[in-house]
Amino acid sequence: MGLFKLRKVVLFNVFALAVICILSCKTTSTTQVNNVKSNLRVLYAVNNDGIYLYDYSNNKSKKIADLQLIFMPSTIQVINDSSVIIGVENEGNTDAVFNATYHLINLNTGSNNVYKKVNYIKFQEELQVKTEYYSESGNITNSTVKTLKCTKRNVRFNKLNCCDVDNYLINQEKKKTKLFVFSEKGSLFLNSNDSILPLMEYKGNFSRKARGGYSNPFLSDNGKFVVCQYRNGSTLNSKTDICLIDVEKYQSTKLIEQDSYFKPQLSDDMKFLLLAKNSIIDKDGERKDEVSLYDISSNYALDIAVSNNSIFIK
Repeated sequence: MGLFKLRKVVLFNVFALAVICILSCKTTSTTQVNNVKSNLRVLYAVNNDGIYLYDYSNNKSKKIADLQLIFMPSTIQVINDSSVIIGVENEGNTDAVFNATYHLINLNTGSNNVYKKVNYIKFQEELQVKTEYYSESGNITNSTVKTLKCTKRNVRFNKLNCCDVDNYLINQEKKKTKLFVFSEKGSLFLNSNDSILPLMEYKGNFSRKARGGYSNPFLSDNGKFVVCQYRNGSTLNSKTDICLIDVEKYQSTKLIEQDSYFKPQLSDDMKFLLLAKNSIIDKDGERKDEVSLYDISSNYALDIAVSNNSIFIK
């Protein structure tokens, strides 16, 4: 074969491979993402920076509020389509005394005002919680004090320690709903009206190194589906699957197989996942994750932010 013909063959093969890759490989291009029409929005926060709102319709994020403080990810609460509440740690906190200020933020104007202040004082056998509620003008409208007796285990709420402030916050959120899901030793359980029901059983390796089974479950708003991580329990494999579980049928379907995503959330329309990956520790000692939006039908993943926490909002 002559040199000219050989060069033509090589160029043709390279061109063919490029076409195959374009047709088959996943992409995160804006054009392809925006072909799927959706009013989906993602709220995310960055410590010592502010609150951001990502809009899927134009694939853009905008800063809606400056919040030059370290916030508590577990406290993000969506009030409606234009208002959220987020808790911020106050300075001078210790293991025994913990103070937090909760801000009510308007997503449209970016304005924020103090919604409430909470003071936690932890004694050896009890946790005292003092809460002060504020008006938009900054005046105290109500004040409450609760004293919680500490127990070694709280069987009713995922066996959490009552005297741990972080777990207390989690428990308070769970008490607001009659239906939630949790994982224990790799298995999934459903708490329905304070009755614990087994959802998915895991019988594999749940050692400290393996940490196999189901974890980070997220229950859909209608209570019919759960998305979660799953690991096979091998100490040699750190990859996870992202699974969708039908609560009524007790069936699990793999949406993403053997990847590095974790902390999945499911959109209301069941079309998208909000996923985290590649955690880093920032200068304040807080964990940040790369946040991706995943289109279930097309298997396209779009990286949208690096944040300390993120949540779908309507």
